[in-house]
Amino acid sequence: MPGSTLHKTGSAIPQKGSIADVAKVSIREFLHRMNVALPRFSRDAELEARVKAITRTWPFEQRIRRHIVTGLVITEASYPHVSDIEARVAIAIYTALLTAVDTPELFDAVGAQDFYQRICDGSLRDDRGMLGEFVRVIMNMGQFYSSFCASSIFSSTLRFLNGELIGNPESKSFVEPNSKAFVDFSRGMNGDAEAYAAFIWSKGDLPGENTYIQVFPDACLYINHANDILSFYKEEQDGEVASYIHARARITGRSTIATLREVIDEVVAASERIRRTLGEGPAREAWDSFERGYIRFHVGDPRYRLQDIIGAHWEYMIDATTF
Repeated sequence: MPGSTLHKTGSAIPQKGSIADVAKVSIREFLHRMNVALPRFSRDAELEARVKAITRTWPFEQRIRRHIVTGLVITEASYPHVSDIEARVAIAIYTALLTAVDTPELFDAVGAQDFYQRICDGSLRDDRGMLGEFVRVIMNMGQFYSSFCASSIFSSTLRFLNGELIGNPESKSFVEPNSKAFVDFSRGMNGDAEAYAAFIWSKGDLPGENTYIQVFPDACLYINHANDILSFYKEEQDGEVASYIHARARITGRSTIATLREVIDEVVAASERIRRTLGEGPAREAWDSFERGYIRFHVGDPRYRLQDIIGAHWEYMIDATTF
């Protein structure tokens, strides 16, 4: 076929035009291959009220209000299957504080680079700032999650903050990758995927269940790289070249589009392995709900601009100025 290459799934990928134009086809194909029915987004009034009751006591609430909204939206979209409202509140609060600390100006201002030390010496115990609230929500995760999951949330958070030091180009400690192994290592740290995988399976919904532990590696791959795929079009539109796909393409000497297709294949394969391993039952149902909601979150959020690709639109926005 002139001007195109037949991808192995049978769809024609145009070779002319901008990378962003070609990415549209690849991302549309990814959504088709995932074969999930996207749920309608619905707000959780009780969750929002409980979160607001907590955050209004923070002296820094106004400063991070948009991050509180992010925590709510991710929780409402990706974790509606978690039956314990307090667990959902914990996910939303954790996400609000994590995404706030992730911003370069706040990371340095709150001293996040010393988070591990301040946990070990106990100095965060009575801290009323962001890091104090952050450590308290992490330490309470054992109420809602198994020892394995609660420990994973904690260790993943430490890895995330460590990854911020070496993976953020705006950090003085940034390390320029010179191998694919390091690109993958760095991405594994700065995605916080183990925490968000652990949030899927609460002990209230799956008492005594641990079969889902077997799919953690693939769940983490899915969480990190589905985000890389669904962020790619936006990043190309904005001229961003610091993403995982760009870094992997540079190191391997492959084009960004060829790398995008490779990552799509890997994510689809990981999803299929998770479904096979979990089989039928509550653990699989929790995964299916999360998988649908995680894609819905990206498809519906205007910042990813996927409405340009599939015509979707965000069904609501919480106004950060009035929340």
